[in-house]
Amino acid sequence: MIVMKDNKAAQQMFAKNKELLPGFLKQQLQNIRMEDVWEKINIIYNEKGYPVCRCRIGGEMLQLNSAEPLAQAEHWARQISFAKIRTLFVYGCGFGYPLYAVYKQMHQENIVVVFEQDIHLFTAMLHFFDMGPLLRTNKFIFFVGDYPDFAEDFRKFVAVNLYHITVPSVVFPPGLRPLQKKYFPIQERVFEKLVLQTKAIGNSHFDSILGFQHMIDNVQEVLENPYFSSLKNQFKDMPAFIVGNGPSLDKQLHELAAVKEKGLIICCGSAIVPLTKNGIQPDALCVLERSPGIYHHFFENKDYPEEMTLLALAVVDPRVFSSYSGPRIPVFRTESNSQFISEYIGDGNGVYAGSSVTHLAFEAAVYMGADPIVLVGQDLAYGSAGMTHSKDSLHKEEQLQHVVARIKSEPVVYVESNDGRLIPASQTWYSFKQILEQMIEQAPEVTVINTTEKGTKIDGTVTAGLKDVIQKYCRERLPNRLNTVISREKAALNMEERKAKLKHLLAMLNMYIEIYRGLEQLTVRRLDKCEALLDAIGTKGISAVKAEARHVYETNESEIAKFFSPQLHVTYFQQVILLARHQINGLGTSCSPVYLCEAIQIQYVLFDHLKTICQSLVRNFQIACGKLSAIEIKT
Repeated sequence: MIVMKDNKAAQQMFAKNKELLPGFLKQQLQNIRMEDVWEKINIIYNEKGYPVCRCRIGGEMLQLNSAEPLAQAEHWARQISFAKIRTLFVYGCGFGYPLYAVYKQMHQENIVVVFEQDIHLFTAMLHFFDMGPLLRTNKFIFFVGDYPDFAEDFRKFVAVNLYHITVPSVVFPPGLRPLQKKYFPIQERVFEKLVLQTKAIGNSHFDSILGFQHMIDNVQEVLENPYFSSLKNQFKDMPAFIVGNGPSLDKQLHELAAVKEKGLIICCGSAIVPLTKNGIQPDALCVLERSPGIYHHFFENKDYPEEMTLLALAVVDPRVFSSYSGPRIPVFRTESNSQFISEYIGDGNGVYAGSSVTHLAFEAAVYMGADPIVLVGQDLAYGSAGMTHSKDSLHKEEQLQHVVARIKSEPVVYVESNDGRLIPASQTWYSFKQILEQMIEQAPEVTVINTTEKGTKIDGTVTAGLKDVIQKYCRERLPNRLNTVISREKAALNMEERKAKLKHLLAMLNMYIEIYRGLEQLTVRRLDKCEALLDAIGTKGISAVKAEARHVYETNESEIAKFFSPQLHVTYFQQVILLARHQINGLGTSCSPVYLCEAIQIQYVLFDHLKTICQSLVRNFQIACGKLSAIEIKT
């Protein structure tokens, strides 16, 4: 450990450390005034010449290190069982000593994620300690400031590293314990992000395959209708009203009628029932879910106005499209399964779409250039008497009571309302709110107005009464109607070009059939290796075959990585791989024979699951080829 003791050397050390930091941290440090750092941070030296840090917090000086900082940090680090953990979340850098102590104790497989709230303290640490040995391991990751300061960079980190950080252990360095409460908001947001990213992995292989089957059944709809990209900025700077089915909708229905032809009304799924009951015709109806219930409850034997556009994900039940007589646009997600189909029969454009139909509607409004975007009936919380939806919605009927029961079975979460109270919500609604807030944050150019007076407060929105919003923004007729735009785009389609796209998709599916057959054979070979090794462990004991076990384990890891190839459809494999990684992460680090034995058993089960998935993909892709070959495109 190299410690600086004079100002010139400290400045040189800071420059050296800064060069090793990732770009986002360098950017954060650009805005720091050194006068502010040294006004807040005071350094004294102990008898051995080691710097001891004192930090001004709330008008008082808090000493972060003891008079013997090295011994203090090493004693603290020895209490951490690095062999039993995979990832360590450290809240507070402790002025460097604790991080060096962790560096000396940690194992090769450990990942250390450091959250330092105080950028001035972080800057001071870079002046006094050579962080090069830690940073060059690529095992230390730093996030500095409050959560909003690093939210986007943490999102990127989690997206890449989720499979390795599913079982994090949390520690506070010595000297930081009085400040633990200051880190609780960061910890809460960090773990919320981990949960959201885990949920984004998907439900099951059956669910993913059902989505694929529906997309194949909807290919003709995609080919014969305009792409979603045709709506890009078609309603630039025009108001859009995203209407949800929350309890507050009942009080707003009479005002929505004034929006007609003066703003886009985008209906979120089940809100279509209370809207049509009250004579309000949306410009667009958004549909997200692939379950057959969506068709049976909202489309079967239903006649909707032919001027209303259907914006539905390409994974929805194909009967939704076939039963709808108005203009329609199948929309693709950006995840690998949908993106694959979109690249060959679409134009490669897609949306994130989130977990709720509100997310799809919001993204569509942003894409069409709408501004402002007005949220209506988006309570994301219980209404009076525990109401979950509008009184006119189907959720009051027996056929959807199971949905209400499922919502009410979830733990209650208390959230801040738009009028400053704490109100009850479900865990699912809270998750929807978080995703919507992220989407709003990623569209800073758009004004988002929340007119749901007593609903959940949604960060990034301004609140206003619906009547006032309509009076302010809905003064003139829209120059175009959504259905007219789509009709114009449909008339200009090049059907010969789309027929060629269909042939291309067929060729690619046949190619992937062979790829997945090859991967199935890979899993069979790894299963044989695992089985032979586990038999040897049973007869000889793990210690006798430890070297071979390590080789099998490492080879397995290398082969599993092939299922993450960007050329494959990761959507189908990621759930079972995440489960296996989570189980292996819980074992700690691979330094013991027992670890190797248990990890290989987990890998064995994983390869068996991967084999089944490959077989399923081969069969479903073959069926898809048969269906696509039967499609006739009229030119």
